[in-house]
Amino acid sequence: MSENKQFRKTVEWRIHIPIFRNRPVRKQLETAIGLPFGMLLLVLFSNGTFTKSLDTIYILGLVSSALLLIALNAMLVFRRTYDVHFVVNDEGVLYESQQVQPKNDSPTSEITFMGTGLLSRARQSALLEWSEVKSVEYLPEKKTILLRGGFARKMAVFCTDQNYKEVEAFIAGKVG
Repeated sequence: MSENKQFRKTVEWRIHIPIFRNRPVRKQLETAIGLPFGMLLLVLFSNGTFTKSLDTIYILGLVSSALLLIALNAMLVFRRTYDVHFVVNDEGVLYESQQVQPKNDSPTSEITFMGTGLLSRARQSALLEWSEVKSVEYLPEKKTILLRGGFARKMAVFCTDQNYKEVEAFIAGKVG
């Protein structure tokens, strides 16, 4: 094979990941939901507002109710799975969340799913290039490969039963 016609391998697949049974996804959700709520509690405790006013307890109840409603709506919109498309090639690992749309088109559904529906329709993607990867953790029993890059650059590659070994070998060949 000549240098001009190098073979470029690509492994591509889509997968449905259970949100609450998958540890990396669950940890990210806990951080995304728990961090703002924890900061709110920290502010309320640090300035003494929490102990001085009954209104603060009502505010906490409202915030807790809102978080619970958001979580329930997200469960309904995402149908308890997170749909992802992966592409692993010579450049790196590309992750794209798949668009999910609720099937119920009633007016109540539009109001209920307004926030979570808009979030679920937002297409998010990230590319982690091989030069950025600092460490790799293989979890064959969970068919997952954890890639860690620089500061706050982490990616969990969720594989299928059929392609885990192929993706593992490909990543091992790129990272070393």
